[in-house]
Amino acid sequence: MNLTEYKAICADIRRFCKEVRKSAANGGAKLLERAAALEAALLEEYKQGGQNLAKECRALKSAGSQADGLIVEYRRRLAVYGDIVALADDLERGAVSCPESVRGWLIVAINGLFTQCSELSGTCFEEFGKTEQDGTQGKTVPEKIRSTPYALELARKAQRAGYLDTEYLYIMRGYEDEEQRRGLIGQALGKACGHGWIKRIEKYWGLEPNQISKDAYNAKITLNEVLAI
Repeated sequence: MNLTEYKAICADIRRFCKEVRKSAANGGAKLLERAAALEAALLEEYKQGGQNLAKECRALKSAGSQADGLIVEYRRRLAVYGDIVALADDLERGAVSCPESVRGWLIVAINGLFTQCSELSGTCFEEFGKTEQDGTQGKTVPEKIRSTPYALELARKAQRAGYLDTEYLYIMRGYEDEEQRRGLIGQALGKACGHGWIKRIEKYWGLEPNQISKDAYNAKITLNEVLAI
């Protein structure tokens, strides 16, 4: 997959998010089909860790100042995961009208898209290099969690459930689906902390790159079930 193709899929995902908000109340089977098609379009590049996109981004970055305008445009177009997170949150809290029989499936499908987009876009942004200071530079994972209210709330729930120690390191408990549970918790914390923090949590927990997202993507349970909330 090249950057032009990925940008087009991101545009399709934005349109999909708007369509869910507009028409989820009328059923959802067609929306689920669309979500599955979008996931399928991204799957091969996601499985490859975004290698083709990374190569294109490096080439674009190496073009120097003449590519600056294009990079700014790509950063704006590829930041679609923000739309996905907002939609998933609104579905979970009932702000988007949707039949209960469909709501859960839509949330699973939308979170699958988030997993793919956050990693693929993150790979691109990493190659482009940060262009804005967000105040997170130099913070450790524990410092970032403690300074981010929603991340801290999630971490405390995970601690009460016995999954995290006092420094927010994951504790393996021997469940058959342990990696899936770790992936869901790590993904939720990373999403709460902001762009790039899933990768930092992976490093902090001693995991391979993209392991958290892959485990969360394959999970047969939900975060709510893991944390019993």
